[in-house]
Amino acid sequence: EKTYKYPFGVYSEGRLIDISSYGFVDGQDYTEKEITDIMLQHRHYEFAGTMEYSYIEDDNVLVVTGKQHRKG
Repeated sequence: EKTYKYPFGVYSEGRLIDISSYGFVDGQDYTEKEITDIMLQHRHYEFAGTMEYSYIEDDNVLVVTGKQHRKG
């Protein structure tokens, strides 16, 4: 599973979320599941579904979107 080293930003639903008080530790690697779990603990319910993570290296930001289920 892919990991990301904190500090990083988290962008979801059109905004950059302030995660500075969420308990992330500088220099520690986090899996996508760990990040999702921490976000849910802090009442970011948009993380309740299946999430897709994209990393924008130039800005050191994780762009997180809900996975779309397509019919057909």
